[in-house]
Amino acid sequence: MVITEKLGEELVRKTHYKYGHIGAKHIRNILTPYYSFSRIGKIIAEVCGLCEIKNKSRIRSEKGSMGHLGPAKEPFEVMSLDSIGGFGGSRSTKKYIHLFVDHFTRFAYILTSATQSSTDFIKLVTKVSNEQPIKVLLTDQYGGLCSGNLKNF
Repeated sequence: MVITEKLGEELVRKTHYKYGHIGAKHIRNILTPYYSFSRIGKIIAEVCGLCEIKNKSRIRSEKGSMGHLGPAKEPFEVMSLDSIGGFGGSRSTKKYIHLFVDHFTRFAYILTSATQSSTDFIKLVTKVSNEQPIKVLLTDQYGGLCSGNLKNF
């Protein structure tokens, strides 16, 4: 559908806000299969450029530098948290084992659960951290392990 430039600009703004302040490429992919108007590329770039809010999922955040942690020198200095799935059978609702390992003693704490949510991981870390504070916690990029709930905890 060919529309006026003014209507096109309004459509670009509404699309930008509705989809959470997405960028120009994504707006173009959403609109161009259905609409066309003059200066479409320029208008999309202007709307995105003037917006002060940036979609956080597309902004690269600074990550910690990769490095060697070295061997742990005491218990609870470096600990790893991970989840192993695929368990459970006809009578068990527990499908996952959450594994929490101390790098110094190699002692493993486990928790079984039906889900891989952040609350399961928090429950396990709470049990262990009641004994002694944990200095460094290593996890992979799984959603439950990288959730805001676990980070805030």
